[in-house]
Amino acid sequence: MGVAKPSPEFFVRAAAEAGAAPDRTVYVGDQLRNDVLAPQRAGLLSVRIRRGPWGFIERDDAAERGCLAVITTLLELPEAVGAVPPPT
Repeated sequence: MGVAKPSPEFFVRAAAEAGAAPDRTVYVGDQLRNDVLAPQRAGLLSVRIRRGPWGFIERDDAAERGCLAVITTLLELPEAVGAVPPPT
C-alpha cells in the first residue's frame, strides 16, 4: 500500500481495498496511537480492546470517549459493532 500505521491514509486505503466506506468501517485494536486515534483521524470508527500490555499501559479516558466501545475480550465485539448507527 505504500503507507503504514499510524498514517490515516493507511486506514482510508484499507477501507477502500475492502470496498467499505470509512465512516462504516470499525477498526479494533489495543494501542491508542496506532489503533484508536489514527483510525478516528481517518474517519473510521474504533473499538479499543483492553487486553495484553498495551491495553493497560496506555490510558487516556478522553481518547477512549471517542471510541464506539471499549471492550476487554473479543466476545464483546458483536455487541459493540451492533452499536454502529445505520447509514444516513
